[in-house]
Amino acid sequence: MKTVRLVVVLSLIIAASLFTFACAAKPAASNPSNPLVGTWKLVQAADSVNTDTVSETWEFHEDGTYVQSTKDISFNTVLVDGTYKILNETHLEIDVPDKNEAYEYSISGNGLTLTSGTTVTTLKK
Repeated sequence: MKTVRLVVVLSLIIAASLFTFACAAKPAASNPSNPLVGTWKLVQAADSVNTDTVSETWEFHEDGTYVQSTKDISFNTVLVDGTYKILNETHLEIDVPDKNEAYEYSISGNGLTLTSGTTVTTLKK
């Protein structure tokens, strides 16, 4: 009888342990095939037309969508969303309403540099 009770208790402990570990939250996986995925914060925009920007973030999602959030000196937030496509290891295309822009990009560590024409934008993750 004690042996049966021990087997039942051990079985329940093992089942509970397996259930707990199987349902535990898994850490967000990085996407080495698309290093752009994530939220990038503006560090510097050289030769930019807009000089009243207080903060700016660029979010690239795995599904190819893109959101740029800009806060101006009056703390108004402007959201621009669209899609992006990586053309090759150094070029990407961002499509937003009424505009299609090509960028040269490079990623070094947690830094992203985007160049379009004479505008160089530096962002950090």
